Amino acid sequence: MASTTPIQTTDWSKCALCQEHSIEKLTSPTAGSYQIIAENISQFCELNCMPVQIDISRLNSGNGIEVTFHEQNAQWHKSCSLKFSTSKLDRVKKRKSAEFDDKATTSKRIFTRSSTEEANTHMPEDSTHPTCFFCSKPGTKTEKLHEVSTFQVDFRVRKCAQKLQDENLLAKLSAGPDLIALEAKYHAGCLTTLYNRAVRIPQESDSSSEQMCKGV
Repeated sequence: MASTTPIQTTDWSKCALCQEHSIEKLTSPTAGSYQIIAENISQFCELNCMPVQIDISRLNSGNGIEVTFHEQNAQWHKSCSLKFSTSKLDRVKKRKSAEFDDKATTSKRIFTRSSTEEANTHMPEDSTHPTCFFCSKPGTKTEKLHEVSTFQVDFRVRKCAQKLQDENLLAKLSAGPDLIALEAKYHAGCLTTLYNRAVRIPQESDSSSEQMCKGV
């Protein structure tokens, strides 16, 4: 059973995920598995639905979780990696989406006049209201804005922008040292779309991309 106290350093001779001794043998993942598990761990964390308690900072030596896995030749128990599978992540996303829909339905019942419903469904699109860093649209009752609060999100967004060579996004990122300083806000759907676009791009020069991303 995993410890309830976050582990600050990783013993790479053990399972990188649970850090526990077990009769279950450790497996040596493929490069593709490193990428999938690294991406899924980050998304589970951003959704605040980690299947097990992990201090993900211990999995990142500075260049991202996937790169750290490669550098350390990370191993893990198959049962641990299954907790971070794409199918489980998809179920979490669907549950989150259903929760948003339920909240939207409940909110609509509170208001009796259609004009009030309309005013709450669409916020005024003017400069006094925050907009999504990616689509430049304001938040709505069903698609709220979230504020970037971790450097992990900043790192992944910059990595995706560089990988996609998205000039518009790179220009926005150059306006400040990081997304937290820019007080950037985003729709959860826009952030997920960016990640999915980047995943579909073949990794041709990972180390070079990492260095360029740091420069930005």
